[in-house]
Amino acid sequence: AAGPRKSYLRAWHVAFGAYFWRTGVLKLVNDSCMLLNPIIINTIVDFIDGRNSLSPSAAILCGLAMFAANSVKSIANNQYFFRGFRLGLRTRVAVGQHVFGKALSLVHEQRNEFGVG
Repeated sequence: AAGPRKSYLRAWHVAFGAYFWRTGVLKLVNDSCMLLNPIIINTIVDFIDGRNSLSPSAAILCGLAMFAANSVKSIANNQYFFRGFRLGLRTRVAVGQHVFGKALSLVHEQRNEFGVG
């Protein structure tokens, strides 16, 4: 009479879900900044060609916005990969620790059924 089946994904989400979703927000910020650059470049090119009636100060603000978007994109991308690798490491450690704990809880006769290597 075994209990209900346990889900690895559910346990993983309980342990690391909040960290995973916050890391996903960083990826969304990165992608948003990546999509913002062509829009700003198009606005600046239209200003240079005379097709856009921006003031010179607004064009400079567009350039500064492009710089800010690239800076935020760089920081978000760096943090996304750092947190992603850290999450992978934490997951591998947690699974290894769980498997090792289960192996230690086996009685001697059950452990002898498995080879050393």
